[in-house]
Amino acid sequence: MCFYCWTEKTMEHAMSRQQFGKEIIDFELIRQKFSKMAVSIYAMEAMAYMTAGVIDSYQKPDASIEAAIVKV
Repeated sequence: MCFYCWTEKTMEHAMSRQQFGKEIIDFELIRQKFSKMAVSIYAMEAMAYMTAGVIDSYQKPDASIEAAIVKV
């Protein structure tokens, strides 16, 4: 499953779940968690593309550190 699919399913759950008479998506902490999740996904995706670019652009690329970071 992709990260965007997880984010979508989590968002659907937050919009359907109610606590204290309102949807939990209306709580500030939940919104902060969604924004941090989006930033993390964007950073991971950008790092993966950057590492692939380094590997593709050199004859003997040394991208071991970048590749290890992307795996995590």
